[in-house]
Amino acid sequence: MTLQDVSENIGIDVSDPRSRLDVPLYYGGLHGSHRVQVIHTPDWKGLTTVPINKDLSITNDLSILAALSLGEGPSKFRACAGYVTWEDRTLDYQLDNSRNENHRWEIAPATADITFGYEEEEQWRQSLFRAAHFTTAQWF
Repeated sequence: MTLQDVSENIGIDVSDPRSRLDVPLYYGGLHGSHRVQVIHTPDWKGLTTVPINKDLSITNDLSILAALSLGEGPSKFRACAGYVTWEDRTLDYQLDNSRNENHRWEIAPATADITFGYEEEEQWRQSLFRAAHFTTAQWF
């Protein structure tokens, strides 16, 4: 499914030749799967835009879809349906490296380069590579 499919289904005109909606809509998680979350560069701001850091923002209202349908909006973006949540300090527990389990999370700072600079499998590879470097740097 593309962001254009979703936009057409909710009544946004996508006929403008400058439209930037013909991009994949990624799966973001079980919660709020009826809503589109757009992670983007901070060079555009809508009604519900929240900065994540100096390189990334997130918007989840129709203003960003309307802007993109007219060839406007942020210079770079990725969209997903749904999101993941952790409750009652579950994420803190899962990030605790002192647990003796086979499964653990790897983390690294979110950057525009890793978010927008790679596609699919290469994005996963680069994310793991950066997480390994970030973890190793914490040791010294």
